[in-house]
Amino acid sequence: MRVRRIDSSGDWVFGHGLADYKTGHNAVAQNIVTRVKSFARDWFLDMKAGIDWIGLMGQKGSQDKIVREVARVTLETSGVARIDAISNDYDPVKRTLSTSLTTTDIYGETFAQEIGVDL
Repeated sequence: MRVRRIDSSGDWVFGHGLADYKTGHNAVAQNIVTRVKSFARDWFLDMKAGIDWIGLMGQKGSQDKIVREVARVTLETSGVARIDAISNDYDPVKRTLSTSLTTTDIYGETFAQEIGVDL
């Protein structure tokens, strides 16, 4: 697997040849972050892709739904074999979410990461 590398701002990186790409385990990890942070109905080629962050983070008692949606999107990501651990820290007043996610990919690598979403 190979994907174009993104920088800390979420922009594609250009101008460095093959160094502008991530492969294997690192590509899977980047795809997880990108897909979890994607908003539903934001990509015209696949209106079902992403998570309905606006709807979920605007509802009371949506913590379980958020965990299920993050898990669904993560497991649908190419290269993910399983989710080992998942937890959310959701602040409904600030409308911020931090997800702690530990996954194992098809390469047998385990990866732990924090994914933040703000509205």
